[in-house]
Amino acid sequence: MSEQPTSQPQVPGYAWVILLLVYFASIAAPLNQFKVPPVMGLLIDSYTLTLAVAGMLMGIFALIGAILALPSGFIMGRIGVKNAGLTALFFLMAGSALGAVATTTTVLMTSRVLEGVGMCLISIVAPTALAHWFPPNKHGLAMGIWGTWVPLGSIISFAIFPSIAAKSSWPGVAWASFGYTAVLFVLFAILFRMPKPADGSGPPAKPTFQAEMSSMVNVVNKGGPWLLAFSFCGYMMLTISLISFLPTYFGTVRGMAPQQAANASQLYLIANMLGIFLGGVLCDKYGSRRVIMYPYIIAAIIMIFLFAPGNLLYVTMIAVAFIGPFGITPSFAAAPQLVAPQDAGRAMAVLALGQNLGMAVGPPIFGQLAETSWSYAAYFTVPVVLIAAFLASRLKIR
Repeated sequence: MSEQPTSQPQVPGYAWVILLLVYFASIAAPLNQFKVPPVMGLLIDSYTLTLAVAGMLMGIFALIGAILALPSGFIMGRIGVKNAGLTALFFLMAGSALGAVATTTTVLMTSRVLEGVGMCLISIVAPTALAHWFPPNKHGLAMGIWGTWVPLGSIISFAIFPSIAAKSSWPGVAWASFGYTAVLFVLFAILFRMPKPADGSGPPAKPTFQAEMSSMVNVVNKGGPWLLAFSFCGYMMLTISLISFLPTYFGTVRGMAPQQAANASQLYLIANMLGIFLGGVLCDKYGSRRVIMYPYIIAAIIMIFLFAPGNLLYVTMIAVAFIGPFGITPSFAAAPQLVAPQDAGRAMAVLALGQNLGMAVGPPIFGQLAETSWSYAAYFTVPVVLIAAFLASRLKIR
């Protein structure tokens, strides 16, 4: 009798509940982060900011995430995935509330720091939960769906916050993001759980401080997670800079009203979201390394022609928004492949460091260059993304 082929692991039914839950909980982070770009002109006038300082409202959000990325992986190992998720949502709520009552630039920046803590934690919690609930052959699909959290959160921000700001100024925007986050905090507390071990045993014992530290050091000492993290960093410098400043460009250079500029910028976000999802599908089929590397090269070339006069801007903007993010989902799917299964969360922490470092460094540099020339700002991203592609090519994964 011929041997029957081994069947692929099945996705548990509750995994889809977890996917929806962590997806909408994750959206709370970009909803808070990207409430700034569509109303940046209002903030510049209200707080007398330069473009470079305004860029720091985006950069400082992520800077704290870069600083806390590795400690966040350690913290999650100590308090568990669910408690780490609730902590993330709490910090996002605290930052939103503080931003709503901020009367000085210092307090406003402080609110962004708190929100950055939440962004960092949720970017580790969500993919770690999905890596546990979904079998490896479905990681690309699960990460592809979840990976659209940043562009969708941004699309919502660009769609609703300019009209809210027109009626109730900046505090109304901040309280709106607070309300959404509070609802997800309650839902997360009620619905989230980790899967039971396949052998039917109880939950694993909480690791000791020494064991957790040893595991974290073991992951940090591996080269693969760092190659992936710095590759991801390079692309995030590009995409977060464009998301942050496209509304300002459309307003100051193309003369659009705030809502019109936000609507035009959403073309980038919609194309971005489609690219992220397709990257997940291609990842399962062709492997992470190639799906990361080649789109980054193409995106770098396209950036040379961004901000050209006329309607070519829309073509290049949509092209780079669609092709570049093919590498986002494969990056999240690749992280667990570079370490032992039990170290998936720690590998995500290293990836989060690269993600947040790119988000922190990119917008201030891009904004400073845009003060002189928008084309100079675009040219700056070209070598950065080519380096990201080179680092991806060195990954020892499929």
